Amino acid sequence: MHCVSFATILGLGMLVSACTNTDDPQLAMCQAVAKQLTGNTIAEWGQINQNDTARLRTIAIAYEGADNSKGVIDCTYPIDLQGVVDTAPKTVVLNGQKVGTGELLSAGMKASGQLLKGTAANTVAKSKELAEDAREAASDVAEKALEAVGETSKSLQQKLAN
Repeated sequence: MHCVSFATILGLGMLVSACTNTDDPQLAMCQAVAKQLTGNTIAEWGQINQNDTARLRTIAIAYEGADNSKGVIDCTYPIDLQGVVDTAPKTVVLNGQKVGTGELLSAGMKASGQLLKGTAANTVAKSKELAEDAREAASDVAEKALEAVGETSKSLQQKLAN
């Protein structure tokens, strides 16, 4: 039996998240909350810093607004005793100002809805892609089967002619 440390798992998670935002639900939620809190005016994401301790994951994300303004959102997520990280932020600080509970709850609900819509759209797109791949594969198999039947038929005709 192999034992993997909590730090190793978190390190791997951070490496994956560096590749794509969609692989890290806390990062995706923090960005979605930022969009809600800024009125969806974020034009570009900047540097992402993550820090995980035994009880908290903190994510700080720099961004640039459509008006070229710069900002930072800091999201903090609790980690339970089993190492599971919440997907809803416990606290959010936007440009140095702590976001109030009511505003955070509202932004979080809207952000969750947007993330679910995006997940549904991605699922539909991926399903269509997989269906097309399956159709192409089935077409290839059918074509090869038809060729094999044709070759077998020719072979039998030659044997019958001899």
